[in-house]
Amino acid sequence: MIQFIMDHWTSIIEGFAALGIVVEITPIKIYPLKWLGNRFNASLKEKLDESNAELKKEIDDVNKKLDKHIDSGAKKDMKDLRHDILDFSDRITEGSKPSKDAFTHTFDIAVDYHNLIEEYNLTNGVIDIEMENIKKKYAELYLNKKDN
Repeated sequence: MIQFIMDHWTSIIEGFAALGIVVEITPIKIYPLKWLGNRFNASLKEKLDESNAELKKEIDDVNKKLDKHIDSGAKKDMKDLRHDILDFSDRITEGSKPSKDAFTHTFDIAVDYHNLIEEYNLTNGVIDIEMENIKKKYAELYLNKKDN
């Protein structure tokens, strides 16, 4: 190989010179790796966009189910709190004398109930009336105030 280069070195230099003139006059820029990379990236982007769309749809479905579950849980909590308040009111109406702590607990339940009512834009009527009766009974039993 070295012998071939030594024998034809002038022809090789002339060939490189001619190639340099042709490339300089008419530059042809072909980057096969860049083209392949762009094609690969475009294909990958399409697949990612499809995956993202599917993932977004699945997340939206999960969020809807979660919202529905939260709403049903909140409604159940409201019913339970309402039941506790009504039950307490019935007991004091029937002559039961609950402790101060039982009254405090019921007042706390009423606050939780009103917070849920407000959060879900619901209406309330009966519980407010019952709470007034409970407050009067508390005042009568523990604050020595009689209702006239």
